[in-house]
Amino acid sequence: MGRHRRGILLAYLLAVLLVMLVPVDRSLPLHSVAWVDKGVHFALFVGVAVLGHWNVPRPVVVLVCAVAFAAGIELLQATLPYRTMDMWDLVAGALGAAAGLGLVFVRAGGARSEDPSAPLQ
Repeated sequence: MGRHRRGILLAYLLAVLLVMLVPVDRSLPLHSVAWVDKGVHFALFVGVAVLGHWNVPRPVVVLVCAVAFAAGIELLQATLPYRTMDMWDLVAGALGAAAGLGLVFVRAGGARSEDPSAPLQ
């Protein structure tokens, strides 16, 4: 596994953490759209799963780690006075991670992710 892959994943995870933990201006027009934050969680965790799989080609491990990361973010948000914990955000993150792994699987043409050159059984 190349160092650049780990670096890209780490940078992305730090960016996600930053986006999820910084104060948000609730007066922005985007916040008036229902469920927009769920879409953001979903989209960000698609990236977590794709980059995670690029580093660790074991889908179950990637999914468990992505869901744990989403849960950790929600727990951290619960401790911040300017953020709120929302279990639906966790669900959106988990669904995004699952969708990201689905994209990886479709992109691989259904080949086993442990060895992309392996024939289907």
